[in-house]
Amino acid sequence: MKSTTIPTLLLFGGLAFVIGCGGGSGEKPTASVTGKVTFNGEPVKGGSLNFAPAGGGAEPGKPGTAEIGEDGTYSVSTYGDGDGAVVGPHTVSYSAPSPEAAEAEGGDEGHVAAKPSEYDGLVPKETKVTVESGGSTIDVELVKP
Repeated sequence: MKSTTIPTLLLFGGLAFVIGCGGGSGEKPTASVTGKVTFNGEPVKGGSLNFAPAGGGAEPGKPGTAEIGEDGTYSVSTYGDGDGAVVGPHTVSYSAPSPEAAEAEGGDEGHVAAKPSEYDGLVPKETKVTVESGGSTIDVELVKP
């Protein structure tokens, strides 16, 4: 009896390990998402976008993020660099670039004040978008709220 118990335990233990460790990452399917961000028809130079899955269920998926380049273009990453966003509906939000350091006018020499970004306070005109399984080009127009 002892000789069959050990192999049986090893078999079930091995199966539990394989089942428990295989494919249980919780990653949802993603698709490429690229586009251009504009304000008043001109490319936005900097900042970031957040693509938050808006699907139903307890776990709609991990949000995707994108840094906006100097030419206004972006590419979303969720689980890895440039892998896109989770397929399905999303709510898009925008974060302006960090304030730039600028010398204070008429103040003490060497005093530095934060110069706010020209894009502070802007929001996407359309906040609801859908990421298609074959990939999506989603241009984002920013507006004043």
